[in-house]
Amino acid sequence: SSLRQVFMNLFTNARDAMPEGGILSIKARRTEDKAEVIVSDTGCGMDAEIQKKCFDPFFTTKDVSKGTGLGLSTTYGIVKDHKGIIHVHSEVGTGTTFKLIFPLDFSDKQVEESKTPEIVRGNGKKILIVDDEAALLEPMEDLLEAIGYRADSVTSGEEAVVRYKSWRPDAVLLDRNMPGMDGITCARKIIDYDPDAKIIILSGYDENGPNGIGLRNGELIAGYLTKPIDVVVLSHALAKVFG
Repeated sequence: SSLRQVFMNLFTNARDAMPEGGILSIKARRTEDKAEVIVSDTGCGMDAEIQKKCFDPFFTTKDVSKGTGLGLSTTYGIVKDHKGIIHVHSEVGTGTTFKLIFPLDFSDKQVEESKTPEIVRGNGKKILIVDDEAALLEPMEDLLEAIGYRADSVTSGEEAVVRYKSWRPDAVLLDRNMPGMDGITCARKIIDYDPDAKIIILSGYDENGPNGIGLRNGELIAGYLTKPIDVVVLSHALAKVFG
C-alpha cells in the first residue's frame, strides 16, 4: 500500500503540472536483478534549481493552500524504505520524468508454482445427475463423459427414483433443493431401494453442510459438494466414492 502512495503522489504531481492537459506515461521493465518504473509527463517541467530541492521536506512550488510540500519527500522516503532509488529529469516547458529502480529480492527460496490439480479420470462407470435446472444437465453430462464416465440425467426426484431402478447407475449426483420431491427425500427412497447406493449431494448453499442433511446422520451419503462444481473437485469426489 505504501508503494501505491508513491505512484499516487507522482501521478498527482503530473496532473498538477499539466493544467491545460497533456500526456502521463508509465513504463515498467525488468533489467537483470532490478525493476524499473518510469513515470513521465508533458507538463511545465522544473528548472535545475527546483530539481535539486524537489525531494526536500516542505519544499513546494504550490500555494500554501494547495499543498504541504511533503508529497515528493514522502515518495522519496518510501522508495528508500524499499531499498530503491529515484531519479528525476526535467526541462522547463517540456515535462518531467521520474525513474524508480527497485532491487528484485532473490534471497528467499522461490515459491514453487503450485501444480494444477489433476483430474482423476473415470473408467466408464454410470453417473445419474438429478437437478431441476434443466439447462445444467447437458453440460454436466458432457463434462462427466469428457472425464471418463457414462452419464444420464433427470429433472426431478420422482424421475430419479424411476430411472435409478431401470438404469442402476454406479453413483448419483443429487441436487439437494428441488421443487416437489427434494433431494433428501429422493435419497431416502433410492437408499430404501438399494442400501448400497452411492449418492453425492449437490447444494447451492452450504447451510449446515453435510451434517445438516438429516439422513441417518449422513452415514449413507457418499459425498457432499457445494455449487458451482469444480471439475477437479468433482473428479476426486467420484474417485473417492469408487475408492
